[in-house]
Amino acid sequence: MSHPRKPSPCKLFFTVIFPRMVNPESLRRDLVGVTRREVESTSPLFPFDVTDYYAREMGHDLVRIFYVMKGTFERDCLVEAKKNAYSLERKYQDGEGRRVFNIDPGLVTLENVVLSTFKNYYHRIYLGEGVYAEVTLAYIKGEMREFEWTYPDYRRDEMKEFLLSVREGLYQEIRGRKR
Repeated sequence: MSHPRKPSPCKLFFTVIFPRMVNPESLRRDLVGVTRREVESTSPLFPFDVTDYYAREMGHDLVRIFYVMKGTFERDCLVEAKKNAYSLERKYQDGEGRRVFNIDPGLVTLENVVLSTFKNYYHRIYLGEGVYAEVTLAYIKGEMREFEWTYPDYRRDEMKEFLLSVREGLYQEIRGRKR
């Protein structure tokens, strides 16, 4: 018989898609403000060229960046993080109501990478307050493995390598606490 127990902590990140010509520095400061944590690491800019999904709203030549917040978080932080991200998206809308930033929080755990969304689908789990979670990558035998629903850019080796480095930092942080 299993018994309830608290899962290991996670790393909270915000992944942001935006036009290459836009400077995301003010958004980074706002993320620090809403989480009350500094940014621990920032990914390189990844080209967001796998779909035209955001082209009408945000234009072309889009990039993606990850901001990983300092320290660890409880896994139930995702709903609040998604609500904060939504508020920031609205804050940065242009005069015609178009987003400048697409902001999606997610978690890196020892087992997987979890993304948040307001959109339901068969493989997503409802968390509350309109927020769903999706396991998009799984950590299996030393590597990040994808699923049929994993977004194309998350399948790229360079993105998986970055997320593996975040996982390694999490592992070291948890291990350091147990000593």
